[in-house]
Amino acid sequence: MNFGNRIGAVSALAAAVIAVLGGRAPAAASTYTVLHNFCGNASCTDGENSQTVLLKEGNLLYGVAAGGAHGHGMVFRYNLTSGAYTDLYDMCSTTNINGHCKDGDSPYGSLIIDTGGNLYGTTQFGGLSNAGQVYELVKPTGGGAWTFKLLHMFCDQCSDGNDPITGLAYSGQNTGTDYDGASLLFGAALAGGDTSTGTLQGHGVIYALKNTSGSWSEKVIHIFCVGCSDSCTSCGDGIEPDGNLYIDADDNLWGATLIGGSDAHGTAFELTPGADEWSNPWTETILYNFCWNGATKCLDGAVPNGVVLDAGGNVWGTTGEGGSGATSTGSGTVFELTNGSCTEGGTHLFWCDTVKHNFCASGCSDGQYPPGNTNLVIDGSGILYGTAELGGAHSEGTLFKQNGSSFTKLYDFCASSGCADGSVPFSGLTLDSSGNLYGVADQGGANSKGTLYKWSP
Repeated sequence: MNFGNRIGAVSALAAAVIAVLGGRAPAAASTYTVLHNFCGNASCTDGENSQTVLLKEGNLLYGVAAGGAHGHGMVFRYNLTSGAYTDLYDMCSTTNINGHCKDGDSPYGSLIIDTGGNLYGTTQFGGLSNAGQVYELVKPTGGGAWTFKLLHMFCDQCSDGNDPITGLAYSGQNTGTDYDGASLLFGAALAGGDTSTGTLQGHGVIYALKNTSGSWSEKVIHIFCVGCSDSCTSCGDGIEPDGNLYIDADDNLWGATLIGGSDAHGTAFELTPGADEWSNPWTETILYNFCWNGATKCLDGAVPNGVVLDAGGNVWGTTGEGGSGATSTGSGTVFELTNGSCTEGGTHLFWCDTVKHNFCASGCSDGQYPPGNTNLVIDGSGILYGTAELGGAHSEGTLFKQNGSSFTKLYDFCASSGCADGSVPFSGLTLDSSGNLYGVADQGGANSKGTLYKWSP
């Protein structure tokens, strides 16, 4: 569910509320701080309605937002030490002969950074056929402007995919290592792929990008739903990959599809490389079909948002629907998949799904609808953190943590007058080594266009 167009009335400045007893703040008190209010001017050239997962590099945060100087999105940086907010690049500075943005339109996925400080990301639209792009922002060497470099331009109604709304993955990413600028990059496109049956756009792909002496090539390593027409919804290997791919120490790729699978409510999958990750085929394994038993409410979850792995190799994630929540389709879950050789309908061996939390099971005070295209973030102890875009004490979203089977709500959005602290957190979180969480709220804030925030334990 996307509530990106929902506008809430907002005013005032944001402040965390700390209970004080005897002149001293309790040691266990947490704080919530608005770092930046988006749309600080009438034309929102500093960005608006951000739905990015932030990249933290040292004391700097990087992200993307709508708006910008040309109204087609922008890339920003926030300095945690100085509080300086900087517009690094405005998309769509030029248009091509078809009237589309030549240098990207609507950046959406999270950013990655290489050892030289250059940024890489994706745009949902832009290019000759307006099907999206992968780009690099080259850091200036002596000050000045960042430079847009096109790595790949997707093609509408083509086999290479289109609508690449997820971020990029690379070997070593989940150990905290910066990208080396030379190894393969991986990503997902929501549509495109198979056009052999007359399908206009296809049902999504997983792709790789290779840098050969500065020249980039794209290769599709998996096409979803081959041989299925536009009307297909229950394709066995899934439809519409969503959420960032998770890459493990052996370069296996783990992810989820929004729909498809045996009951058309999404899948969790793994892609295993051949001996040569570029030249040899990759093998897909379906780990789990959500709602495989065809239940009306999908008590095991539905519409998964992406996955992460814990130290034991178990797969964790959230679903945007399903579970025992208050709505007719459920209000979402936190789930764990374990490799326990479970069966689905007695026909095949699959991983086992355990619902760890049902959102909105009673009163929705815990939150409702974990947002799409976002992954949970996990710390070194295996504790997971995430957001729910609605619900909570003020019905405007929550921050939460999941520790095994224990769920804890950390913050209720719209806690201050007029939602000055932000509302509708339609993105995941970034975690630092001190346990601080960083994120963006799509709406609320001093200008009604969202906030950049920090939560501290």
